[in-house]
Amino acid sequence: MFKKIQKIPVDRLLLDPSNPRFADGFSRDDADEDIETIQDQVIRHFENRDTDSGGAEFGDADEEEKYGVNNLITSIRTIGFVPIDKPVVKAIEGSENYLVIEGNRRITACKIILREHKAHRERGLKP
Repeated sequence: MFKKIQKIPVDRLLLDPSNPRFADGFSRDDADEDIETIQDQVIRHFENRDTDSGGAEFGDADEEEKYGVNNLITSIRTIGFVPIDKPVVKAIEGSENYLVIEGNRRITACKIILREHKAHRERGLKP
């Protein structure tokens, strides 16, 4: 029933466009092969949005405040990725990639940080 915990490279983790947080943002078939083609769109859905403060106003916050990753990116850059709640993934049949079931915002934040790190390195800057 439960699988062994293993390390999987971030680039092999695909964000789930069927995640309930995307309910209004995406319409797609359930075919796994479509997932790879819309990963940039999924990241943009989260990017440049603040996360909620966790306060009572959470229920009243709009989607940009509830589901963003900016605060999460800042936290990961400051203290690192804290694996208290490990992301939950499932293997995608016929692929070496995995679909993120739980932890889409955390993985998105990591993907954005890694993308920015790579861009800095390519320009010869220190990340």
